[in-house]
Amino acid sequence: MPVPTAYRVYSDNQLLQLVAQSDQQAYDELYERYFTQLFNYAYEKTSDRFLAQEVVQELFITIWQQRTRIEITGLAKSYIFTTAKHLIIDQYRREASRAHYTDTFMSRQPLFTNQTEEQVWANELERSYQEFLAQLPPSASRLSCSVVKAIPIVKSRSKWVLPKKRLNNTSPRRCG
Repeated sequence: MPVPTAYRVYSDNQLLQLVAQSDQQAYDELYERYFTQLFNYAYEKTSDRFLAQEVVQELFITIWQQRTRIEITGLAKSYIFTTAKHLIIDQYRREASRAHYTDTFMSRQPLFTNQTEEQVWANELERSYQEFLAQLPPSASRLSCSVVKAIPIVKSRSKWVLPKKRLNNTSPRRCG
């Protein structure tokens, strides 16, 4: 909705005073005056159109949400651009933090995992294991079950050991 021309004659400081009184049209005029300048400023600092737009939107949301607490002692334009600068710095901090946690997470992950292939492999190994147990004489079967029960106690980091959950699924009548 177009801003009434009456608001165009107000100074930036007057507009912020009206915004502090919840004057939506004063807010709209302030937005119209500064959106392009702020976007260009943020884009110059970030080299990212999406991020620049996010900064400007966050700035205007902050102005509206904090409208009753804003106290301007100098020029409103200085306040607006200083706020934009601080929001850009905050974005850089968030991005650096996000990058740090992403790097940390990725460094702890295997380079490549194919879960479907691993699941097929685990199922095949479990089936082979059960077939092998079925062929053992009773005394060897009991020994095998003792080993299965002992495996959770052994702390191994090998990827080739069956997961504890799968080993505990051994038939109870075989390992009783």
